[in-house]
Amino acid sequence: MIKELLFHAKLCLDCHEEWTKSKGLCKDCLEKIEYIYGRNRILSDVDCVFPFYYGGEIKNLLIRYKFRNESYLYRVFTELLYAYIKDYRENWDEIITVPYTDKKAAKRGYEPVTIIGKELSRKLKIDFSLSSRKSRETEDQHFLNAEERIENVKDAFYCNPKVKGKRILLLDDIMTSGATLRELSETLLKAGAKTVDCLVIASEKREEKGYWIRHEEEI
Repeated sequence: MIKELLFHAKLCLDCHEEWTKSKGLCKDCLEKIEYIYGRNRILSDVDCVFPFYYGGEIKNLLIRYKFRNESYLYRVFTELLYAYIKDYRENWDEIITVPYTDKKAAKRGYEPVTIIGKELSRKLKIDFSLSSRKSRETEDQHFLNAEERIENVKDAFYCNPKVKGKRILLLDDIMTSGATLRELSETLLKAGAKTVDCLVIASEKREEKGYWIRHEEEI
């Protein structure tokens, strides 16, 4: 399903060599990616779903997209997420992305998840919203342990009251401990959001209660 969706006539955005029928990746590069069907319980009534583990070719692409200024790769991630989520969408009213601090956004020059969120909302034909912002500067989560991550994002988000009564699809790129998504989901619900579902590109492998994985062929 994902491979069929991607095939149009373009140059592969990964290897830059193979001409394909794709807006994103050639057949060989697609075959490097291991698709899964994953879910992690963020809160008692909020799930996070994801199509990939954070490893292998997906990790390589995310590093290039986020840290090497290869911003054109947003097209790859948008197509992969759309193929993954379009068949069981829950009639969301809008997509909200995990916001960046002003300092981080200025340093990078663009907000990687925001770009994907805007394009994904267009494909799903739902609104994109900047209703969530950081209320203070936070440290980079990847430098912190699990307990520090929770404390780092505690009360770190502000949500516009306009989210009241809306069904939100909350988007981020990578989930490790789930602390950021958990905190922002709680903030959205406290602001009056009707429901929150979380979607990330990739998750670290974890084995814990409320977490399960199935390979795509088992679906």
